[in-house]
Amino acid sequence: MTKNQKRQFEWEEVANIFCIREGECEKDTRDALMRRINGLTDKYGREYVIRKIALKECPMN
Repeated sequence: MTKNQKRQFEWEEVANIFCIREGECEKDTRDALMRRINGLTDKYGREYVIRKIALKECPMN
């Protein structure tokens, strides 16, 4: 496993973070979401993406 692969998110993680249940997300949507999240992860790192998700989900924002 490369260093890049270790930093990438897997679908199970993303589904858990966003509370997406099995069958609620079409494959095309899922693939687009994974490309976007992992693109940001490649560019800025996992910590950045996690912080951005946490801030976006925060009701105070």
